[in-house]
Amino acid sequence: MKPLAWAVIIAAVAWYFFAGPGENVDPPAQTGNARGSSGLSSQEFTALFDDNKSLADLADDDFYTIIEVYLDSCAICRRLEKGFQPFLDKRRDVLIRRVRFPETGLNINLAGASPEEVRRQTEEIGRRIEAYRICGTPHVEIYGPDGRVLSADDCGRKGGTEFLRQWISAETGIPARNL
Repeated sequence: MKPLAWAVIIAAVAWYFFAGPGENVDPPAQTGNARGSSGLSSQEFTALFDDNKSLADLADDDFYTIIEVYLDSCAICRRLEKGFQPFLDKRRDVLIRRVRFPETGLNINLAGASPEEVRRQTEEIGRRIEAYRICGTPHVEIYGPDGRVLSADDCGRKGGTEFLRQWISAETGIPARNL
């Protein structure tokens, strides 16, 4: 490999570990609201999908709500989740809603349906799935106490995940590169 290519690779790796994206995230101010529970809950994506609910429906009034869609096999998800409990111990005004995406994808039973019905249902399911804008895991969306989106991942951009890393780091002292 040419020396210039090595220099570019080394610079990119150094930037990721030492500067990283989103270094200028200011943690949201405390609301004064204190939750009574641990602040961490989990549910299955299939239940959310079957109930025709969006991720935004999981946001709770009066609290910052972090939605994390994850896979059990996602190493990045597990690394990020290591910071959840220390973060929640510091921020009693935050709730984290974990949504487990099935490793095998969604299983829809279309047995006995006509070809036209299969086509119609497949198109409808496709539209509903696209509305979630999940293009990989982790997928993070952060909502303010007023229900507005503070930051969110979108296809091709992990703004919500980076915002959350920086926020956890600012509150707990855990280096963002370790999350």
